[in-house]
Amino acid sequence: MKLRLWSLTFVVVLANVAGNVILKQAMLNAPPDAGIIASILQPVAVLGIVVLSAWMLLRMWLLGMADLSFVVPISAVGYVLSAFAGVYFFQERVPTRGWIGTVLIMLGAALTGLTEHSNPPSAPSSSSDPPPQAAPLPSRPLLSRDRKGAVLPDDPRPLGAASTPTVTNS
Repeated sequence: MKLRLWSLTFVVVLANVAGNVILKQAMLNAPPDAGIIASILQPVAVLGIVVLSAWMLLRMWLLGMADLSFVVPISAVGYVLSAFAGVYFFQERVPTRGWIGTVLIMLGAALTGLTEHSNPPSAPSSSSDPPPQAAPLPSRPLLSRDRKGAVLPDDPRPLGAASTPTVTNS
C-alpha cells in the first residue's frame, strides 16, 4: 500500500508541474490579440487543461487514500518543481526570497513525508456488524427568506430541533 501511495503521490506532483508548464507554453504561443477563449482553445492549451484535469482527479483519489495533512503538504513539492521548471524552460528569474521559500517548502514536505499518518478505514468486512454511520447534520437553513427574498430574523428554535412547516397567509 505504501508503494502505491507514494507512486500516486509522485504522479500527482508531476501532473501538476507538467500541466502548468504546458499551459504556460500555450499562453506564450497565443497570439497577442487573441481573446481568452481563442487562447484556451489552442491544442497545446487544451492538452494543458486535460493534464491539469487529470491532476485534479488523481489528487482526489490520493485524498481518498491518505490523510489531508499528508496530501496537501507533500503535493506542495509541485510548487517547488514548478519554480525549477520556470527557470529551466522559460528562463524566469526567481529572487532570493523565492528560493528561500522554495527550500522551506521542500523541508516541510520532507518532514511531512517522514511523519507517520493514519489511513482511512478500509471497507467494512463481511461481518454482521454494520459500518459506523456519521451523525446527521442539523436541518436548519443558514438564512431564512420570505417569498420576496428578504432575509427573515434568525430561527428561534434550538439547533437540531425538528423543523415544522409554518403556513402563512399573504
